[in-house]
Amino acid sequence: MLQRKGMHLDKYDCPCCTLHCNETLLHLMWDCNFANRCWRTIIPFKQRGTSIYEETMLAMNQLPQEFGLDIIILGCWNIWMQRNGKVFRNEQDTMQEWRRNLTQDLKFLMIRIKDGLKPKLQDWIDQQLS
Repeated sequence: MLQRKGMHLDKYDCPCCTLHCNETLLHLMWDCNFANRCWRTIIPFKQRGTSIYEETMLAMNQLPQEFGLDIIILGCWNIWMQRNGKVFRNEQDTMQEWRRNLTQDLKFLMIRIKDGLKPKLQDWIDQQLS
């Protein structure tokens, strides 16, 4: 992604894995070893897609319909934040930190969702992230 933005670096490999792949959006959010490990903790039977759209649709099939897209967006956001911590602050990216931050963000989501959905989201958080 940095190469596409015109930044000149010695290498453009994904900083979160050992695959030595270019850091594309598809790779960083879905295919990277780190991202894949994170997603598999909440989507155990995650299937492989060939595009961002397909990855999102396949993941949403295994998440609660009412807030599945919210989970994916917040999951991607927290993968991005883990990546930035590693790149800019030399922090270690950990699945536990990703899960903790995702849990916190989903609890913030509960403030804005309909009251009838709050118990279902809380149950999902308790089952998948606790």
